[in-house]
Amino acid sequence: MNQINHKIEEIAEQEQAIADQQAVIDERWEGFQNRMLAMQIMHDSGAVAMITSAQSMYDLLNFSKALQQISQKDTEILEEMNRQRQILEEEKSKLEAAKGDLESAKTSLESKQSQLAENIRQQDQNISTQDALAQAQSEVVAEAQKRADEAERQYDAWIKQNASSGSGQSAEGFIWPLPAGSPGRVTCEFGATQNINGVISPGHKGMDIGGLPIGTPIVASHNGVGKATAPQLDLWQCGDD
Repeated sequence: MNQINHKIEEIAEQEQAIADQQAVIDERWEGFQNRMLAMQIMHDSGAVAMITSAQSMYDLLNFSKALQQISQKDTEILEEMNRQRQILEEEKSKLEAAKGDLESAKTSLESKQSQLAENIRQQDQNISTQDALAQAQSEVVAEAQKRADEAERQYDAWIKQNASSGSGQSAEGFIWPLPAGSPGRVTCEFGATQNINGVISPGHKGMDIGGLPIGTPIVASHNGVGKATAPQLDLWQCGDD
């Protein structure tokens, strides 16, 4: 933008210089026209008077020489004015071309500024959309965490209730398999995904209880068949066929 403003100042200065030069040419042209008119009048009406007023042949020759010098000088002035006028026309053409380039540069700059403003507006809109999505996701995560916490609380309450009774039975017929006060804890939920020696096994078919001392008595938690035991891990596992 600074370059464009500098170019505008240069064009304004050049326009003023052209206007000043045009004024000088116009003034000299007017003087030339006046001299030509005076010489024409003198030639038409004063030639006889000049001849009769001459005191000698020397006067006539000097007068003729003076006229020739005036004519030659005016011819030189006319040629110089024509040359300057041609230069002036060339400067005007260059000035018009510079103006055209300036208008193109201004149009291009305005287009880029408009595109930049549109990009900024689009970025602001994208940021607003991302903020809204992040807020919505945060709310979903918070709600999911709230439900998970509530489910865990209810599950812990259920565990404590069944552990204290030692023979509590759920609506599905599940019985807590440990005596009241046993230190066992659930290490793998029913339906969970397991990683056993690097092998991923989804959909766990039972519930694992670990942390039991060897010799802890257990009862069948549900009708079914024992699947596996791992006394070295203090682990007992059961599930349906």
